[in-house]
Amino acid sequence: MKKLKHIIDNGIYLLRLMRSCSVKTFYLMLIQIPVKVLFPFLGILLSQMVVRVLTESGDPQELIAGIVIIGGLLITGGVLDQYTAGSLQIMMSMVQSGLEERIMENEITADYEELEQKSKSGIFEEAMDYIWRNNSFIPRSAENMVELFSGLFGFLLYAVVLSELHIGILMIIIGTTLVSFLFADLGAKERRKMGWNIATRYITKLHEVSSQPKAGKDIRLYRMGSWFEEKFQDYLTQSRRNFHGKIARKNFKSGWIDAVMRVVRDGVSYGYLIWILYQRRIGAADFVLMTGAVAGFSEWVTKIAVQLANTGQMSAEISVIRECLKEKRSGEETIPSADWKLELDEIVFDHVFYRYPGSDRYVLRDISFTVKKGEKLALVGMNGAGKTTCVKLLCGLFAPTAGRILVNGRDVSEYGRREYYRLFSTVFQDSAVLPVSIMENVAQNRESIDADRVKDCIEKAGLKQKVESLPQGYDTLLVPELNSSGITLSGGQMQRVMLARAIYKGASALILDEPTAALDPIAENRIYMEYNRLVNGKISVFISHRLASTHFCDNILLLQNGEIREAGTHEELMAINGEYARMFALQSYYYQENMG
Repeated sequence: MKKLKHIIDNGIYLLRLMRSCSVKTFYLMLIQIPVKVLFPFLGILLSQMVVRVLTESGDPQELIAGIVIIGGLLITGGVLDQYTAGSLQIMMSMVQSGLEERIMENEITADYEELEQKSKSGIFEEAMDYIWRNNSFIPRSAENMVELFSGLFGFLLYAVVLSELHIGILMIIIGTTLVSFLFADLGAKERRKMGWNIATRYITKLHEVSSQPKAGKDIRLYRMGSWFEEKFQDYLTQSRRNFHGKIARKNFKSGWIDAVMRVVRDGVSYGYLIWILYQRRIGAADFVLMTGAVAGFSEWVTKIAVQLANTGQMSAEISVIRECLKEKRSGEETIPSADWKLELDEIVFDHVFYRYPGSDRYVLRDISFTVKKGEKLALVGMNGAGKTTCVKLLCGLFAPTAGRILVNGRDVSEYGRREYYRLFSTVFQDSAVLPVSIMENVAQNRESIDADRVKDCIEKAGLKQKVESLPQGYDTLLVPELNSSGITLSGGQMQRVMLARAIYKGASALILDEPTAALDPIAENRIYMEYNRLVNGKISVFISHRLASTHFCDNILLLQNGEIREAGTHEELMAINGEYARMFALQSYYYQENMG
């Protein structure tokens, strides 16, 4: 019962969405429901009328008038049906575009913690797939809704017409039709159930590997071509035998079951009609009406069964989309306190714990530290130690599960997000590069850009010579996948763009969350030193798993398994000869010359 209520709720949501996009088309859709039922029925009535005139000496003029009227109605219905179908396509494109726009808006404005969880689960990609994939329910939802309700209406109308038949005949028609439906397309069902079997996956992987240039070198140099051909043939044989053979047998089963059900249904129903015609319980005209109604009745039963089966798919897809549209806002519009000032004096982590929603495992446990204006703090440790989670908490992207984060003596939850975000110039390992010009990437907007300031920041970041050597200079577009004239900068050059962006923002705190992890240790150390040179007087937080990149900091916290294991300056941590000293000794081979 709960599942049925959920399906109905999602169906109502979809209908309201359609109506909000186009009221006119929505009502056309409602009109199309009786049209799809009544106009085929008019054809049956016309046949009955012809037989009645021929067998019962009816008035030919009445027949001609009936033909003209019914013919006119059929033409009108056909035109209306085609017009409505086209209008529904336009309406559904509006629904799809509207859903995509709302999901994108929610991605931008939603609480970051929720956004990250949904991104990790792939729910956004799943929702977009449902919205635009041709074989999903959403693009065909208007058509499916019309089919479902016209099926219900047609079932009732034809049941009334056939009410003179024995109830057992109706039950046989319904039962055999449902059996045919349940066993229909067994091959397609088996294909969905099996997915890609092992042989098919191997064939696909062989195709994928053999088409890659980097694999092509090995295939040719080590003469692996014959091995690929042999494996391809083996898996192809397995695929044909195990996969396609099984599907073919299922399709054969569907075919003979449907044939048997049709013989039973038609034999019983038409045999009964012939019998009552022979008994003169109905006339020839009514016999024609009944035979047409029997055929139509089974079609309406099938249509209802198909569309009811689709409602499960509809509900699942709508549920995913509605989950993406849940409006848990990040609080960016919150008005900050009157005494709020855009300057950081002190940040305090006070016994902070954190675990991700839905998880029982704490990724941070009892984290406490203080960093003051002008100080440089380093968070170091191996991957998965909790460093990035600390940064997201510090920036206000996450809220502590327990404990407090104090900024200038007040809990961060008391401040508006929009103003709070202005405090931090943060460069993450996966910082986003926008498909716009270098100047716009540095300024992070397309209006009110201080061009001289951008150029100064580019120069401070050490990228002036490179940028000015480009044909379009500061107006050079990035991301060539979206810009035909765009370019791709090297990893080091891109990090300097990120540095220029951080300088341009001019925030009270600078945070580097392993933005140079893809670079070699020497290049990383150079970039970190350049950041260090530019952050005097600000709160600075440096995150790295390479210890030499943060040796210049005033305080270093070594994180392990979400806890602070060691804290102090580089010299103090080396003196206690603990985990920090051990990790530093292991890494020093790569960069000890750069520390001199």
